[in-house]
Amino acid sequence: CQIGCGMIGKVMALDISKRHDLHLSDLDRSALKEIKTLDPTVKTKCFDVNDSDMLKSFLKPADIVLLAVPGHLGYKLLEKITENKKELSEFFIKKEDNEKKIVSLELQIKEIEQKLSGDTLDPSETLNYSNQKESLKIQINKFKLEVEELKEQNGDQLQDMNDWENSLEDIKNQLINLSKIVKNEWDKIDKQIPNLEKEKLEFISTFPDELKDLYDNLKKRGLEVIAAYRNENQCGCCGVELTSSEIEQILKTKFQQCSYCDGVVI
Repeated sequence: CQIGCGMIGKVMALDISKRHDLHLSDLDRSALKEIKTLDPTVKTKCFDVNDSDMLKSFLKPADIVLLAVPGHLGYKLLEKITENKKELSEFFIKKEDNEKKIVSLELQIKEIEQKLSGDTLDPSETLNYSNQKESLKIQINKFKLEVEELKEQNGDQLQDMNDWENSLEDIKNQLINLSKIVKNEWDKIDKQIPNLEKEKLEFISTFPDELKDLYDNLKKRGLEVIAAYRNENQCGCCGVELTSSEIEQILKTKFQQCSYCDGVVI
């Protein structure tokens, strides 16, 4: 997602949209219309970034957020964007803190119940412990209620996080299945390699001795691609862009070898 499509934002948006799915916003409807005319794939939305609800909705599909707005607005906007994450972080801290308090209070209740189950307490002690137990239960309910209220307040962000975790789980399963397919393919290739190597050696044995010597020499020197077709003016072995005169010189050599890598250019 990108916010802002002024002089700099316009250039950014048109460049990014060539390679990515871009969501673009601005307060200037005519600027958005111009971008849409130049690249219809850009998804535009006209709204005031001070509207927090609209901003949250716009940023929902974002992997990365780019700001192309004036400096003073950029800082305030950055605070707004990071505010949700800050709130969610505070939610987990508060939730964990309350849960620890609840566990501690429940332990205290168990200790009191053990004392109340005995027969060594006089009536006043029994009443005192019973009151403590009820007080602790009230505190536990209070902390539990706070946790539920926090969940409700952060419901949208928690749902987004849950959706993201589910998405990651799906991706994980896809990767596991893909890795199994890749392993099976590699196993097939491993089984084929000995036969392919044998066929290659048999084929090379039909070459003239001087070509065999050239092949062996280039392999010993570590050349990965011994021979390859020329791609327009580019050497197919090393990828170097060749000038017309260099191509002429290569064609004049005995084995048409590239002057940069010594690979055979076909």
